[in-house]
Amino acid sequence: MNKRVVKIINTSLKVSIFLLAAISLITLIFVIISKLDLLPRGSLLSGFEYIPSLWMFLFSLPITVLLFVIRYQRTALVYVSVFTLFLLFLGDYSLSMLNPTNTKFNNNDFVELNVMTYNVRYFSSGEDNINKFLKQSNMDIYLLTESLLTPEKQNKIKKNMPDYTIISDGGKDVSILSKYPVLSYNIAKLPTYSASLSRGNDISKLSKNDNYRSFIHAVIDVKGIPVNVLSLRLIAGRSKNNSLKEKLIWGGYLLKAQKKELEIFLEYIRKLNGRIILGGDLNTNASSSLVRRIRKVLDDAYFSDHIFGSFTFTTSFPFTRLDYLFHSRDVITKSSEIVKSYLSDHFPVTAKFLIPKSSAVAQQ
Repeated sequence: MNKRVVKIINTSLKVSIFLLAAISLITLIFVIISKLDLLPRGSLLSGFEYIPSLWMFLFSLPITVLLFVIRYQRTALVYVSVFTLFLLFLGDYSLSMLNPTNTKFNNNDFVELNVMTYNVRYFSSGEDNINKFLKQSNMDIYLLTESLLTPEKQNKIKKNMPDYTIISDGGKDVSILSKYPVLSYNIAKLPTYSASLSRGNDISKLSKNDNYRSFIHAVIDVKGIPVNVLSLRLIAGRSKNNSLKEKLIWGGYLLKAQKKELEIFLEYIRKLNGRIILGGDLNTNASSSLVRRIRKVLDDAYFSDHIFGSFTFTTSFPFTRLDYLFHSRDVITKSSEIVKSYLSDHFPVTAKFLIPKSSAVAQQ
């Protein structure tokens, strides 16, 4: 091979590597401004916020190695430093467990409450299998999404778990199972229409049935302490068909719809009095503007004993965190866990909460 050919190959390689680096940096810019919610609502560019921060960092590593290989060490160091700073700024982690608060209190001042949130994927693994898993888990409260709890399914759960009160949104999506008495509950309407979980969705037809989505709010009597418990799933689903055009149209619709849903939901919980526990499949990653807005008013239970967030979807090859348990700051998380159950395309998330018996304890 003559020198000219070698030179052309080397030049082409360098150009390709620098082009990849440039594209990744431009993408990073859009990811940052979208996660900071600086783009117009519904803009297709705001879809960049659905890229998990860890994905961007991992994508930068092979490019960093390539820059070192072609002997651009300083450029490589600057490049990877930019992505490292981005991960530190918008990564799925928390240092709160380094200063745990529950050690300051006497456990006799609290009631322990075990909660699970689980996207059961409309019981596609079989009702008997899911019901058996729920019973064996022995939680006090289950916050289910994609449950589609028809009266028939509710009857089967009731036979399997007779001690639980079951609240459903009419068999559309979310539900709550509680071992403790339910003082009251509300099926709160969201500003969006129900979308199919298993088939393609035509946006123009969603509103024709006037079938609004909803979340559930129940006030549960936990040994004399009223606790606000909420089950929520932000809208998701499939486009009408697999064409790029329809996927982009559907993606733009979801971006607008999720933000509308979250605004209504946050307005609702700001009016609540007392302890709050929220669980569900939010269909967005932990560094998105949607999750960060929730974290302004509620704490992420998983960070009680973990520094880094972990994956909940998909179970066959986990790549992102979509399922969460949150709580108001007058509740303490003793521990939290992502359970490796393969009965759905989501992993369940559990937490042991400590509910203060008095307002004085809650204010400490």
